[in-house]
Amino acid sequence: MEFLSYNVAGLPPFIARTQPATAIPQISPKLNAYDLALVQEDFWYHASLIQSAQHPFQSTPLQGHATILNDGLTRFSQTPFAPLQRIPWGTFSGTDGLAAKGFSAAEHELAPGVSLWVVNLHGDSAKGLDDQRARAQQFAQLAGFLNTTLANRAVIVAGDTNLHTNEALDQATLSDFMGTAGLTQAARALGLSRSKLDKVFFREGPRLELSATAWRTADEFKDAAGNRLSDHDPIHVSFSWRER
Repeated sequence: MEFLSYNVAGLPPFIARTQPATAIPQISPKLNAYDLALVQEDFWYHASLIQSAQHPFQSTPLQGHATILNDGLTRFSQTPFAPLQRIPWGTFSGTDGLAAKGFSAAEHELAPGVSLWVVNLHGDSAKGLDDQRARAQQFAQLAGFLNTTLANRAVIVAGDTNLHTNEALDQATLSDFMGTAGLTQAARALGLSRSKLDKVFFREGPRLELSATAWRTADEFKDAAGNRLSDHDPIHVSFSWRER
């Protein structure tokens, strides 16, 4: 299974740091190379993001949110998935409260009778102490979900963690999260040392063997001049799976 996690930086034009109005339409057709693609920050240009996407199963944006922006979490899949569970963070810091940030989860059918849960997340941004404390609570919340609602289930967890390698509290949060939820980071499983904010984790289940077989920065997401289409690099992970 070819898997992609990508923060597309689809922020409203009045706060965007990149050029999403021109970048998002270029991102759309490139998603088709992947069996499953998780997107973060799909806030403002959803119609452009899906215009060339050919995946038969696509999520729709969060509706009825009380915040200015929705959660920005979108997924594209070649196989069916159940209705999304969208869970907002129980805490946030500063301007992160402008969006309904949190995580989404759904059960994906890999083959008849074989399923895998997939979680898409977007953690609080910024590097201040209040932001790091908020992230610590957010990842504790997610670990609780994985250990209760998804107990003993095979799962892929991916997204923009905003956990910084040069911040001690963030690193403690990452270590606690992985240990508590029994997750493996895909890059580390392959012997790679990567410090990107965007991370992909996985966990096997009693009925499903799951392993990462390749990890790379998906460097095809560039414009004709070779410029990145987002301020984040998308992460491409190849997974193999087998029913036990």
